[in-house]
Amino acid sequence: MGARHPATLYPTSKSRFLSTEDNVIPGNLGLKDQVMALQWVKDNIMDLGGDPNQVTIFGISAGAMSTHMHIFSPLSAGLFRRAIMQSGTALLPSLNTSPMEGTIRIGKELNCTGEKSQELLNCFSEATIEDLLKAPGPISVSEKAFS
Repeated sequence: MGARHPATLYPTSKSRFLSTEDNVIPGNLGLKDQVMALQWVKDNIMDLGGDPNQVTIFGISAGAMSTHMHIFSPLSAGLFRRAIMQSGTALLPSLNTSPMEGTIRIGKELNCTGEKSQELLNCFSEATIEDLLKAPGPISVSEKAFS
């Protein structure tokens, strides 16, 4: 796609980063969504006039954090050649590496009454997408970012 054919790939909700750090809400779905999008680009870019060996990923702020994580992820290996990070890295202290705390905080904003994994999942499942999008809170990324 290159400079002539940019593509925008970005998760639109922090709900894609919720995690209870267990099998109930394992987390990092936003990053895994991005890996799937990068795989799609690699598989289809030639049909759009691009070179699958010349893909550059780019992110600003939280997008830069995601971009930085893809540099280190084995799931992203071979899906891009270059990365540009503007105004952010995965090393910023603003990145919440306590996903359970962030998930509970968002749960409280949604008036969830429990703090156990299944209780939170049930509450989030009943929330509207509008409520999830409005819920404040930092993006949380598990230290097991792509496991």
